[in-house]
Formats: sequence, structure tokens, C-alpha cells
Amino acid sequence: MDRESLSEWAKDKPLSILQLDPADRAVLRIAVLDAYRNVENFITAVCAFKRTYINMSMSGIDVSEWTIVI
Repeated sequence: MDRESLSEWAKDKPLSILQLDPADRAVLRIAVLDAYRNVENFITAVCAFKRTYINMSMSGIDVSEWTIVI
């Protein structure tokens, strides 16, 4: 991660983040990006499950007893 991209990322962040040293800001940025990826993966999995559920119910398979645990 180069200094220029880190500076660009930090432009719209609160003062408390800007007071961190560059190494800590880089770690924080990586953690935020990783959290976004986890949310995207979760949404993708839910959409795939929903498509499967709809396809199975339309095929006449009884899905009334399925339990969704998140």
C-alpha cells in the first residue's frame, strides 16, 4: 500500500483517524476493506440461498420446514 493511496483514502476520514500514524491507518484501511468483502460474501450467499429456495419450491419440493439460521 503506497503513501499516496493511503493519503487519498484518509481525506474524508474524521480527525481521530488522521491523528493515527501512517502504519496504523494502513492497518485500519485493510480491516475496513476486509469487512466490506465479508459483507459482500454474506449477501452473495443469501442471494444464492434465496434463488435455491425459490427454485426448489417452484419445482414442488416441500421447503416449509427449512430453517434459516444466520
